[in-house]
Amino acid sequence: MRTRTPYLILLAAFAPPLHAQEAKVESQLLLAPEPGAQYTISPKGLHVAAVALRGSRQVLVHDGVDGPRFDQVLTLQSAGKVSWSDDGARYAYHGKLGQEYVVLVDGKEVARGPWSPDLQAQGRTPVYELGFTPGGKHWYLTTEVLTTGRQNFQMTLDGVAGPLSQDYIRPLWSPDGEHHTYIQKIATATMSEPRYVLIVDGKPAPYLAGEMQWTGDSKHLITKRVIPGTANIEVLADGQPIMRVPGGAAFTMAPVGPAMLGVAMAEFPGGARGTFLLVGTRKAVGSECTNTAGLDALYMSADAKHYAARCGMTFMYVDGKKGQEYPEGLSHLVWTADGRPVYYGRTNQRAFMVIGETESNAYGTIVDIPGMTRAANGGNSRTAPAVVAGNHVAYIARPNAGDGMNTVVVVDGKAYPAEGATHLSLSPDGSRFAFMSGRIAQSVTVDGTAYGSVTVDLGIARVGYQGYIHWTPDSKHVAWLGVAPSQGVALDGRFLAMPGWTRYLAFSADGKHVVWLVRGQGSEHNVYLDGAKVLTLPLNNSLEIDADIYWDFPADGSIRFVAQDNEGMKRFRIVPGGSSVEAAAAKGTPIK
Repeated sequence: MRTRTPYLILLAAFAPPLHAQEAKVESQLLLAPEPGAQYTISPKGLHVAAVALRGSRQVLVHDGVDGPRFDQVLTLQSAGKVSWSDDGARYAYHGKLGQEYVVLVDGKEVARGPWSPDLQAQGRTPVYELGFTPGGKHWYLTTEVLTTGRQNFQMTLDGVAGPLSQDYIRPLWSPDGEHHTYIQKIATATMSEPRYVLIVDGKPAPYLAGEMQWTGDSKHLITKRVIPGTANIEVLADGQPIMRVPGGAAFTMAPVGPAMLGVAMAEFPGGARGTFLLVGTRKAVGSECTNTAGLDALYMSADAKHYAARCGMTFMYVDGKKGQEYPEGLSHLVWTADGRPVYYGRTNQRAFMVIGETESNAYGTIVDIPGMTRAANGGNSRTAPAVVAGNHVAYIARPNAGDGMNTVVVVDGKAYPAEGATHLSLSPDGSRFAFMSGRIAQSVTVDGTAYGSVTVDLGIARVGYQGYIHWTPDSKHVAWLGVAPSQGVALDGRFLAMPGWTRYLAFSADGKHVVWLVRGQGSEHNVYLDGAKVLTLPLNNSLEIDADIYWDFPADGSIRFVAQDNEGMKRFRIVPGGSSVEAAAAKGTPIK
């Protein structure tokens, strides 16, 4: 959730929308100018909510529609006034009405309760947390209740209240949002020590265990408990013991299905201590790692058919087989679509890229690629050894460690020498590639052709963290921001100069259109579709800085965004007409 104080100022000097090439610009007023108003925009879907005054009362305005009047729209103890579902389609909040709190979900009252004098004296709302399960199908709230000076918490799911707990309730949701679990704490004045209960889907489980995890298919709950009198850990699935592990184990769940990987600690023959890999409930033969770092990273392919574990900086264990040792270091690992591991290792002061079981030529160094996705890495965000799209692999290397700016880009085994190569990119289907290179004057190489007269302005390209090189979803077109020498957009090897600073660029979801945002000579933003200006707005910094939140590209090929104009906060929708990416490129000057 992001909160902004909008500059809701009437700016009549700005011209009305300019229409070009049959494009249609629609708008919906979401928030009229309100003194001191602060708005919140949904994480997706372009919905806006804000607290506004109506006489002496407060209301929450959602997409331009007032909710009921309250003495006060309250701030949750956990944070913020509004909770959104992960797709932005649903919203929830609560307000104070007399001596009661009232909870609303999607504009309708779903719960209310008394505001205890003790909490009121402390200035705290009884609603500690309010939100939605993954997928947004269910809503839940956690309330704080003070009884005889004792703090209690209670979670309500879709209107059904669960048991009281004397500790914060932190539900663990299954990936599909249909199940939950947490630990309940029970403490009374007559008890010498508190008692703990495992709650599963709102009911006490017949067993007690902790460190809960749901499998990727949301069907099984994995928990652990210490075996009394021992240092061993018992692992349970849905309450049934499935294994005992000396010293404990940490598990990584497959992104799909019930599979899981684990790292267990053990003492090996000869007294050496280390870790080994668990594939499901079985020890992976040959995975023993005595490196002091142990098995420090686990990897599962997106389809959960392949797995790997890294032994410190020594070897990779992939699909039941121990790989070659690289005692000077190993990178992280990514997968190709057909299940080949991609990583690099160092030995004898040389670096080698490994793709499947094939080792590359020797290099001085191989450059880490930023921005590895969590889905490709078991939920972790790390740098990657290479860029992978489908079964295509590309990476950047230096032939010798001391080469400095001397680099080579390798795409599916073919080398492209370059000076200071960076920002390597593959098209969505992996059939095309592009990268930046050069010292002061940087150029862009696309499919082996260098466009040397275009210097990419790093400061512009970084704005909003949108990336440097952009592809259409069908991989047919490529664009980037640059200057040659004026500022503008490079599209399919042709340059379109712009009167101002281009601050954002994106293709429509159907790949047929391109939109960009230009900060003009004054305090305005101009929106261009396929090279023609279609809208002029007051300066909207969020369109640049928070582009991932403020822009949306539906499957129908339209372009949507939230911005402010002279009337307030609006949701704009551009419906393209007869223009196209090809037509836009044709207007440009060939880059030589």
